[in-house]
Amino acid sequence: MSYYKFEQNDIFTNRIKAHPRSYFLVNNSKTYYNNDVLPIRSGTETILGGAQGEISLYEMNVNRDPADGLVYPYVTKQGTLGNFKSVSAESFQSFDYGTEISGSYPLKSTVSTDYYTSTDRDRIYALKNTFNYHKTLSKHYAFETSDWNKATQDIKLISIPSIFYGSSIKKGSVKLNLYISGSLAATVEDTTRNGELIQTYEATYVTTPANNATGTVQFTSGTAADYDNKKVIIEDAAGTEVTFIFDSTGTEGATGTVDGSGFIVVQVNGLVAIPLYLLEFDSAVSSSPLQITPNIVLPFSIVGLTQDLNGESGNTTIQDPDLIAGLNIIQFNGGIDEVSTTGQENKGKVAGVVLYDEGFVALTGSWDLNSTNTENYGGTVTEPKWKLWGADLAPSSSWDIDFLGTNYIPTMTMLAHAKQGDLNYSNNPTFIDFEDRNDGVEEAPLSPNKFVEDRELHIANITQSPYPNTSGSFEKTTYISKIGIYDEDKNLIGIAKLATPVKKTESRQYTFKMKVDF
Repeated sequence: MSYYKFEQNDIFTNRIKAHPRSYFLVNNSKTYYNNDVLPIRSGTETILGGAQGEISLYEMNVNRDPADGLVYPYVTKQGTLGNFKSVSAESFQSFDYGTEISGSYPLKSTVSTDYYTSTDRDRIYALKNTFNYHKTLSKHYAFETSDWNKATQDIKLISIPSIFYGSSIKKGSVKLNLYISGSLAATVEDTTRNGELIQTYEATYVTTPANNATGTVQFTSGTAADYDNKKVIIEDAAGTEVTFIFDSTGTEGATGTVDGSGFIVVQVNGLVAIPLYLLEFDSAVSSSPLQITPNIVLPFSIVGLTQDLNGESGNTTIQDPDLIAGLNIIQFNGGIDEVSTTGQENKGKVAGVVLYDEGFVALTGSWDLNSTNTENYGGTVTEPKWKLWGADLAPSSSWDIDFLGTNYIPTMTMLAHAKQGDLNYSNNPTFIDFEDRNDGVEEAPLSPNKFVEDRELHIANITQSPYPNTSGSFEKTTYISKIGIYDEDKNLIGIAKLATPVKKTESRQYTFKMKVDF
């Protein structure tokens, strides 16, 4: 075996700066990391031994049943005094020599959120000096100003473990989004790279007028029997007709059902004194694309017949073919969607700050992000706000955070040279001609009693020739398949394997480049 020493210019080290991406999506108390959905092993526990959205350090005990015994770290107390950092010196002294001190796997982690209102703000106070230290970047880091005081201000603190970002979060890479029913509703980003989370987007919400009826039917006189089996027809601009039939006896069916003629039934039995007739249905009756809607604001004697897709003015007409006495049809020109620009004034506002080195995002934005959506955000029914990021019990709202970390990876590059005229002999038996290896007898193996090299041994000639039944001119040929790396005491510390062995002749030279990341 040949040993070659690395020369001065054969080894050099450097450091790679990498920015791995991390993405978390939070919806209805569940967290998803980098859009991974892990198989569930039991209950809510995934095959990695943690909940959805958590990562497991070392990924020990993958899909292992605790009943079968889990892998765990341990040390034995000996004279070397080796110990876990999590075990105090006092506890360590209490153990007898030979005692096994154990830990547990998996060690799991994910982002966490804490909402601070007026009490229990110890963690906020602990970050006071850190906030003030970064005031040179932005005034919004200041713990207390004439406009706010983080000691009393509502704050949502997002805690990001360092395993997700490394040395620090990359400036300018943080982005938080709010989605309502899967549609993007609002975005904040640290576009200025100074830690300010600035609102850069808010959706334009489409709202419907309070009275969306294209027409209403108002009962002004008569009794329930006066309306029995009478019809009202609603027709849209495309000629689509839907017929509603009034029933006072219950023979046609319950309100909202369709009778044998295809009419939608509206029960009118139980009418009270004129003019406030009480129609016995309490929810919308739909037959796409048209619907009938009870009016819960105006007197119960009014029913709204509307177009389900909010038709434009004049597109829908209401007809009274039976000329019902005491029935008043009121035509409306409403039903056109109104575009609301509510919230656009919030673009450019600062919703919070990022502590890049410490792995915290402090959100203080308290303005409404969607005036058309209210949910139970952490126990309070309200509109979504940045300070409620990731709140539980809000299935229609999804929150995400996207950022880049900063990792420094030490790298060593080594150059191994196979020079001309070197590395052209091998101890591999196949390097010797087949007949010499067998002492001229093909069936008999080489004698194990030989301790001296046979001078008559011939190196196998594997040089190819373009002519049949002959070999080419003899040339020593070897194949390099592995490169061993040794320390100064010639202890093997690493092996570099080639995917395909490299043919080495005396006239060829190679330089192999090996790289190791630490």
